[in-house]
Amino acid sequence: MDGYKTVYETGDFEFHIIISYIISILMIAAFTYVVVHNIKYKMTFSDETERKKVITERVFAIFGLSVTVLVFFSILITNIIEYRDIKKIYDSGETLIVEGEVSDFIPMKLEGHSSESFTVNGIEFRYSRSVPANGYHLAKVDGGYIHGNGQKVRIHYIYCNNIAIILKLEIKE
Repeated sequence: MDGYKTVYETGDFEFHIIISYIISILMIAAFTYVVVHNIKYKMTFSDETERKKVITERVFAIFGLSVTVLVFFSILITNIIEYRDIKKIYDSGETLIVEGEVSDFIPMKLEGHSSESFTVNGIEFRYSRSVPANGYHLAKVDGGYIHGNGQKVRIHYIYCNNIAIILKLEIKE
């Protein structure tokens, strides 16, 4: 045994990503309800101006809903494909590994900047709880395992879009 304890390992599709998509679906459902409600109950028009106003509202509402649904499904599909690719790389053992002490640690604050970052042997890692992304992203303020400079870690990671994604985090006991 080399004294390292695995505290995070990429696995099944991450729960936080599923929650963010459920919230998005609920928002789309609420927006759809508003659009349908608007169309259903504004059926009588007192004059031509009111009719044009209601039609304009409907067009913008339907357009907004269409764009929202398109963006949502694009992000969902992209995230699922990225997860599948990351999981395949991790399962094949083709990850990069860095071992050393945490330096340049900048913790996420409850308010203020929205990401946490640190460096290990020149490799920078940055993550945020507000971005539904694959890989380790549990900030210190949320009970994360990276606590500060000098902590000894071993990290299995890959680069995705020039960002180091942590697939396995081990802490020296």
